Amino acid sequence: MQPQRETGLTAFAQDVAIDRPSPLAPVIPLKGQISLAADMPAIEGLAEDWRRLHAKAALSHNVFQSADWCLAWSRHYAKPEHGIEPCVVTGYQDGALVFLWPLMKVRKGPFTLLRWLSDPFAQYGDIVVAPGIDAGPWCRGAVELLRRVNGIDSLRLRHVRADAAVLPFLRDHFHRAGETGEAPFLDLAAYPTEADYDRRYSREQRKRRGKIRKSLEAMGPVEFGTLPPGSLMDRAIAEAITHKRRWLAERGLYSQPLMCALLEPFLRELSGMTGGAISLVTSCLKAGNRPISWEIGLRCGTTHYGFITAHDTSLTDASPARLHMDLSQRQAIRDGMRCFDLMVPGDPHKQSWSNGRVEVYDFHTPLSLAGAIYGHGYLSLLRPLIRRLYFNAPAAIRARFTRLFSA
Repeated sequence: MQPQRETGLTAFAQDVAIDRPSPLAPVIPLKGQISLAADMPAIEGLAEDWRRLHAKAALSHNVFQSADWCLAWSRHYAKPEHGIEPCVVTGYQDGALVFLWPLMKVRKGPFTLLRWLSDPFAQYGDIVVAPGIDAGPWCRGAVELLRRVNGIDSLRLRHVRADAAVLPFLRDHFHRAGETGEAPFLDLAAYPTEADYDRRYSREQRKRRGKIRKSLEAMGPVEFGTLPPGSLMDRAIAEAITHKRRWLAERGLYSQPLMCALLEPFLRELSGMTGGAISLVTSCLKAGNRPISWEIGLRCGTTHYGFITAHDTSLTDASPARLHMDLSQRQAIRDGMRCFDLMVPGDPHKQSWSNGRVEVYDFHTPLSLAGAIYGHGYLSLLRPLIRRLYFNAPAAIRARFTRLFSA
């Protein structure tokens, strides 16, 4: 069902319909219409069409472009007091939603930017486009529409995978920003059984994991399990976030999503969703009766995403997180998952847990003179220098400037 036009940004829908004269007519498909959903009622009204499009069109990495993820996130974060406004570009053809570009408008210093909806919580960014539809004309029409919106300086799009549907368009029409990243993953299809999975380890690796387990068993029986939605999962989510924040603080690091007070209620809402495109899977490792390690994962289709991992920082030297990852990947195999995605960044410690990597890129394009200054001055020149200085600095120095440099 095609949504009714809303006031404000969605009024631009009239200007880009192909069945009337328009400067965008050459790039929008016949009988196509592009519009913007720019507030919560508008994007909530898209839910049914959004879910239908995602179910038939989503690529394996489109978990962060699902209606369930984006709407739940927006209900907690996309509010005027947070300086975030949804800006979801929709494309309808013959009454059906065939194209969706989930963005949000945010303020960063003196600049107003469009970013992926839920960035930096979303680990990948992409469009959702129906099978058989050429995304290029819709992307061009969307950008032309966004240029008409007053006050937008730049489109900044992070973490675009090499297999993203939007990549060909961005590669041809946007500027690259920063260095190429990597998203490690483990192809579980290569390990039909746990015995096959176990054989991937070298003798030294098996010996190492055996020592970890034996060390932890000195505290009591080691137990691993996934938790059902409800109070047990809620408690585990809170514990995981607490210990992850502590781990970051000890290293002088900062994560905007993890430090946000709204993270727990957002994840609790996701955990209560059943029967949708995504599910939240939370696991806990105990030694005796003491929780010592956690993973908050997402599942979409046959892919498991390791979203947040944490461990009791007083036990870091005992390496409970290593054992937990082993058990979590084995559980994913038992549950019929085909891929275990460790996501960005491609840190060295993820190497032993993966057998493949996908390149990930950042892009930007200016929509104003200020946007050109932001893109070429800050993103391309200043930010890479700041990040190099930041990550090479001692933990004590990083802790002082972490909020500034995390932008």
